[in-house]
Amino acid sequence: MDLREVSEFLQRHPEKPVSPAKLEYTFYMFPEGEQNALEKIAETAQRDENEMKTKEEIESTEDPSELLRMMRRQYSRFNMAALRRHVLKHEKEMYPLIQKRCITNGMDIFTENALNFFLNCEENPAEWIYAEYPNFRNEYLKSMFCLVLGARGTVEMIPFLMKETERFEKLYYDESFEQGPILAIQKLSLEYL
Repeated sequence: MDLREVSEFLQRHPEKPVSPAKLEYTFYMFPEGEQNALEKIAETAQRDENEMKTKEEIESTEDPSELLRMMRRQYSRFNMAALRRHVLKHEKEMYPLIQKRCITNGMDIFTENALNFFLNCEENPAEWIYAEYPNFRNEYLKSMFCLVLGARGTVEMIPFLMKETERFEKLYYDESFEQGPILAIQKLSLEYL
């Protein structure tokens, strides 16, 4: 696999300016942008008592199984950021629980929280995701986890990501699932080729 071959593939399968994968990829590549946006919103938005209480509940939870349940709930952007930071502080206990839940997951919010975890945890999950990929039941999760392969995987994963791009385009032409592997290929090719 050479850079020219990858470049030609990416020309035939372009990146879309807006997609869930693009949003998550942007937050990963430019975490200060998300933090700056949250800070600006915080300056003007009023956080009510319930939101503050929820934040305290998140930050005081130490039970890994409860944190896993929290990862399946919808919170405000502020509390979601607090939850993601707190889960990462408990990486050692959370890692196997999140792995197990990913196999059967069907919830978008859990997918996005797990994606954040695997993009930012200390242990590199790329080999595990690559090995377990056929066992994941949710196509959105597969698409998003391609981002982890691009961020933390190796150039040897590019052919697999190319096949996934084409599979997503064929089976889910009304969705933007192909954007996960496309962005992953871009990242890997910039880093390794």
